[in-house]
Amino acid sequence: WVLLVLVLFAVRTHQRLIEKTRIEFSMSLQGRSVLDEASAQLDGQPVSSGDRISIGRHRLAILHPKAGVYSTNLFIWYGAHDLGRIILQRSQGTLVVEAVPPAGVLNIRGPEFQVTLTNSAGMTSSVPTDRYVIEGRYAHWQGRQEAVVAAGTTGSVRLAPKLGALRLEANQASTSFSLNDSEGRKIEAGSVPALISGLTEGSYQVLSVFHNDRRESAGIVKAGETNTVRFDFVYGAVVIESQPS
Repeated sequence: WVLLVLVLFAVRTHQRLIEKTRIEFSMSLQGRSVLDEASAQLDGQPVSSGDRISIGRHRLAILHPKAGVYSTNLFIWYGAHDLGRIILQRSQGTLVVEAVPPAGVLNIRGPEFQVTLTNSAGMTSSVPTDRYVIEGRYAHWQGRQEAVVAAGTTGSVRLAPKLGALRLEANQASTSFSLNDSEGRKIEAGSVPALISGLTEGSYQVLSVFHNDRRESAGIVKAGETNTVRFDFVYGAVVIESQPS
Protein backbone atom coordinates (compact mmCIF):
# COMPACT_ATOMS: atom_id res chain seq x y z
CA TRP A 1 0.00 0.00 0.00
CA VAL A 2 2.85 2.36 0.77
CA LEU A 3 4.38 1.71 -2.65
CA LEU A 4 1.01 2.23 -4.31
CA VAL A 5 0.52 5.53 -2.50
CA LEU A 6 4.03 6.64 -3.49
CA VAL A 7 3.41 5.75 -7.12
CA LEU A 8 0.08 7.59 -7.17
CA PHE A 9 1.67 10.60 -5.49
CA ALA A 10 4.50 10.59 -8.06
CA VAL A 11 2.03 10.38 -10.93
CA ARG A 12 -0.05 13.19 -9.53
CA THR A 13 3.03 15.32 -8.93
CA HIS A 14 4.23 14.68 -12.48
CA GLN A 15 0.85 15.69 -13.88
CA ARG A 16 0.82 18.86 -11.79
CA LEU A 17 4.35 19.85 -12.74
CA ILE A 18 4.04 18.95 -16.43
CA GLU A 19 1.01 21.21 -16.60
CA LYS A 20 3.29 24.07 -15.61
CA THR A 21 6.06 23.04 -18.01
CA ARG A 22 5.62 25.55 -20.78
CA ILE A 23 7.85 27.45 -23.18
CA GLU A 24 7.74 31.21 -23.52
CA PHE A 25 9.52 33.33 -26.11
CA SER A 26 9.22 36.40 -28.30
CA MET A 27 10.85 37.18 -31.66
CA SER A 28 12.13 40.37 -33.23
CA LEU A 29 13.69 41.31 -36.56
CA GLN A 30 15.53 44.61 -36.93
CA GLY A 31 14.03 45.82 -33.68
CA ARG A 32 10.45 44.95 -34.65
CA SER A 33 8.31 42.19 -33.16
CA VAL A 34 7.55 39.46 -35.72
CA LEU A 35 5.67 37.01 -33.52
CA ASP A 36 2.77 36.95 -36.01
CA GLU A 37 5.00 36.71 -39.09
CA ALA A 38 7.46 33.98 -38.08
CA SER A 39 6.74 30.30 -37.46
CA ALA A 40 8.30 28.26 -34.66
CA GLN A 41 8.84 24.51 -34.66
CA LEU A 42 9.78 22.21 -31.79
CA ASP A 43 11.22 18.93 -33.02
CA GLY A 44 9.64 19.64 -36.41
CA GLN A 45 6.16 20.34 -35.03
CA PRO A 46 4.53 23.79 -34.81
CA VAL A 47 4.80 25.43 -31.42
CA SER A 48 3.67 28.77 -30.03
CA SER A 49 4.78 30.81 -27.08
CA GLY A 50 2.93 29.56 -23.98
CA ASP A 51 2.46 25.99 -25.24
CA ARG A 52 2.99 23.07 -22.89
CA ILE A 53 5.94 20.83 -23.79
CA SER A 54 7.36 17.57 -22.53
CA ILE A 55 10.52 17.25 -20.50
CA GLY A 56 13.70 16.11 -22.19
CA ARG A 57 15.84 17.27 -25.10
CA HIS A 58 14.27 19.29 -27.88
CA ARG A 59 15.31 21.34 -30.89
CA LEU A 60 13.68 24.70 -31.48
CA ALA A 61 13.71 26.25 -34.97
CA ILE A 62 12.25 29.61 -36.02
CA LEU A 63 11.51 30.44 -39.66
CA HIS A 64 10.86 33.84 -41.18
CA PRO A 65 10.67 34.61 -44.92
CA LYS A 66 13.13 37.49 -44.56
CA ALA A 67 15.43 36.11 -41.90
CA GLY A 68 17.95 33.34 -41.58
CA VAL A 69 16.84 30.15 -39.83
CA TYR A 70 17.32 30.30 -36.06
CA SER A 71 17.76 26.96 -34.30
CA THR A 72 18.92 25.86 -30.88
CA ASN A 73 18.95 22.74 -28.69
CA LEU A 74 17.02 22.78 -25.43
CA PHE A 75 16.87 20.57 -22.38
CA ILE A 76 13.52 20.98 -20.69
CA TRP A 77 12.82 20.10 -17.06
CA TYR A 78 9.73 20.75 -14.99
CA GLY A 79 8.57 24.35 -14.75
CA ALA A 80 8.22 27.35 -17.02
CA HIS A 81 11.01 28.10 -19.47
CA ASP A 82 11.21 31.68 -20.73
CA LEU A 83 13.67 31.99 -23.59
CA GLY A 84 13.25 35.76 -23.67
CA ARG A 85 13.49 37.74 -26.90
CA ILE A 86 14.97 35.81 -29.81
CA ILE A 87 16.63 38.23 -32.23
CA LEU A 88 16.47 37.06 -35.84
CA GLN A 89 19.12 38.10 -38.32
CA ARG A 90 18.03 39.60 -41.63
CA SER A 91 18.92 37.22 -44.45
CA GLN A 92 21.26 38.58 -47.11
CA GLY A 93 22.06 37.84 -50.74
CA THR A 94 24.10 39.42 -53.50
CA LEU A 95 22.79 41.78 -56.15
CA VAL A 96 24.83 42.26 -59.31
CA VAL A 97 23.84 45.08 -61.67
CA GLU A 98 25.73 45.67 -64.91
CA ALA A 99 25.15 48.54 -67.32
CA VAL A 100 26.83 48.39 -70.75
CA PRO A 101 27.52 51.11 -71.72
CA PRO A 102 27.59 52.95 -68.36
CA ALA A 103 24.24 54.56 -67.54
CA GLY A 104 23.85 58.25 -66.90
CA VAL A 105 21.56 57.44 -63.96
CA LEU A 106 21.17 54.00 -62.39
CA ASN A 107 18.41 53.71 -59.80
CA ILE A 108 18.17 50.54 -57.67
CA ARG A 109 15.17 50.23 -55.36
CA GLY A 110 14.03 47.66 -52.83
CA PRO A 111 11.84 47.80 -49.71
CA GLU A 112 14.89 48.18 -47.44
CA PHE A 113 17.67 49.21 -49.82
CA GLN A 114 17.86 52.08 -52.29
CA VAL A 115 20.73 53.69 -54.16
CA THR A 116 21.12 56.04 -57.12
CA LEU A 117 24.34 55.94 -59.14
CA THR A 118 25.45 58.40 -61.82
CA ASN A 119 27.63 57.60 -64.82
CA SER A 120 27.85 54.06 -63.49
CA ALA A 121 28.66 50.71 -65.05
CA GLY A 122 26.80 48.94 -62.20
CA MET A 123 27.53 47.50 -58.79
CA THR A 124 27.93 44.30 -56.81
CA SER A 125 26.63 44.48 -53.25
CA SER A 126 25.28 42.42 -50.39
CA VAL A 127 21.63 43.38 -49.89
CA PRO A 128 18.62 42.18 -47.86
CA THR A 129 16.70 39.40 -49.58
CA ASP A 130 13.80 40.86 -51.54
CA ARG A 131 12.60 41.97 -54.97
CA TYR A 132 14.46 44.88 -56.55
CA VAL A 133 13.63 47.26 -59.40
CA ILE A 134 16.54 48.51 -61.50
CA GLU A 135 16.05 51.51 -63.77
CA GLY A 136 18.72 52.76 -66.15
CA ARG A 137 18.47 56.14 -67.86
CA TYR A 138 20.60 57.24 -70.77
CA ALA A 139 20.49 60.43 -72.82
CA HIS A 140 17.80 59.09 -75.16
CA TRP A 141 16.82 55.71 -73.69
CA GLN A 142 15.59 54.30 -70.41
CA GLY A 143 14.84 50.75 -69.33
CA ARG A 144 13.52 48.88 -66.30
CA GLN A 145 14.18 45.37 -65.01
CA GLU A 146 13.53 43.41 -61.83
CA ALA A 147 15.69 41.01 -59.83
CA VAL A 148 14.88 38.66 -56.94
CA VAL A 149 17.58 38.13 -54.33
CA ALA A 150 17.19 35.03 -52.15
CA ALA A 151 19.24 34.07 -49.10
CA GLY A 152 22.77 33.09 -50.02
CA THR A 153 22.15 33.50 -53.75
CA THR A 154 22.99 36.10 -56.39
CA GLY A 155 20.43 38.09 -58.35
CA SER A 156 21.77 39.53 -61.60
CA VAL A 157 20.52 42.24 -63.97
CA ARG A 158 22.23 43.41 -67.15
CA LEU A 159 21.20 46.56 -68.96
CA ALA A 160 22.70 46.49 -72.45
CA PRO A 161 20.79 48.81 -74.78
CA LYS A 162 21.99 48.91 -78.37
CA LEU A 163 23.15 52.51 -78.61
CA GLY A 164 25.08 54.42 -81.22
CA ALA A 165 25.76 58.01 -82.19
CA LEU A 166 25.30 60.49 -85.01
CA ARG A 167 27.82 63.15 -85.94
CA LEU A 168 26.30 66.11 -87.80
CA GLU A 169 28.48 68.29 -90.01
CA ALA A 170 27.89 71.15 -92.43
CA ASN A 171 30.09 73.27 -94.67
CA GLN A 172 28.42 76.48 -93.57
CA ALA A 173 28.69 78.09 -90.18
CA SER A 174 25.49 78.98 -88.30
CA THR A 175 23.73 75.86 -89.59
CA SER A 176 21.05 74.57 -87.21
CA PHE A 177 19.54 71.11 -86.99
CA SER A 178 16.58 69.19 -85.65
CA LEU A 179 16.74 65.44 -85.02
CA ASN A 180 13.49 63.47 -85.09
CA ASP A 181 12.75 59.80 -84.63
CA SER A 182 11.04 57.62 -87.22
CA GLU A 183 7.62 58.81 -86.02
CA GLY A 184 8.50 62.50 -86.27
CA ARG A 185 9.04 63.17 -82.55
CA LYS A 186 11.79 65.70 -81.86
CA ILE A 187 14.74 64.24 -79.98
CA GLU A 188 17.26 67.03 -80.01
CA ALA A 189 17.96 70.36 -81.69
CA GLY A 190 20.91 72.70 -81.83
CA SER A 191 23.67 73.96 -84.07
CA VAL A 192 26.11 72.10 -86.29
CA PRO A 193 28.67 70.61 -85.77
CA ALA A 194 27.15 68.28 -83.16
CA LEU A 195 27.68 64.80 -81.76
CA ILE A 196 24.51 63.12 -80.51
CA SER A 197 25.24 59.98 -78.53
CA GLY A 198 23.07 57.47 -76.72
CA LEU A 199 20.69 56.91 -79.63
CA THR A 200 19.02 53.54 -80.03
CA GLU A 201 19.50 51.60 -83.23
CA GLY A 202 17.28 52.69 -86.09
CA SER A 203 16.57 55.35 -88.66
CA TYR A 204 16.27 59.05 -87.81
CA GLN A 205 15.24 62.15 -89.70
CA VAL A 206 17.73 65.03 -89.67
CA LEU A 207 16.59 68.49 -90.77
CA SER A 208 19.21 71.22 -91.25
CA VAL A 209 18.61 74.89 -91.89
CA PHE A 210 21.01 77.53 -93.15
CA HIS A 211 19.31 80.90 -93.43
CA ASN A 212 16.17 80.01 -95.41
CA ASP A 213 17.65 76.93 -97.02
CA ARG A 214 16.31 73.66 -95.57
CA ARG A 215 17.81 70.24 -96.19
CA GLU A 216 16.56 66.86 -94.97
CA SER A 217 18.44 63.58 -94.70
CA ALA A 218 18.12 60.17 -93.05
CA GLY A 219 20.53 59.20 -90.29
CA ILE A 220 21.12 55.50 -89.63
CA VAL A 221 22.28 54.53 -86.14
CA LYS A 222 24.04 51.24 -85.47
CA ALA A 223 25.04 49.93 -82.04
CA GLY A 224 28.56 50.84 -81.02
CA GLU A 225 29.14 53.02 -84.08
CA THR A 226 29.21 56.72 -84.85
CA ASN A 227 27.75 57.57 -88.24
CA THR A 228 28.23 60.94 -89.92
CA VAL A 229 25.55 62.98 -91.66
CA ARG A 230 26.92 65.92 -93.64
CA PHE A 231 25.06 68.81 -95.18
CA ASP A 232 26.72 70.81 -97.94
CA PHE A 233 25.11 74.11 -98.76
CA VAL A 234 26.79 74.98 -102.09
CA TYR A 235 26.22 78.43 -103.57
CA GLY A 236 27.42 80.25 -106.67
CA ALA A 237 26.95 83.78 -108.06
CA VAL A 238 24.99 85.35 -110.89
CA VAL A 239 26.32 88.44 -112.67
CA ILE A 240 23.76 90.54 -114.57
CA GLU A 241 25.02 93.13 -116.99
CA SER A 242 22.95 95.71 -118.74
CA GLN A 243 23.74 98.07 -121.61
CA PRO A 244 22.63 100.72 -121.13
CA SER A 245 22.48 100.75 -117.35
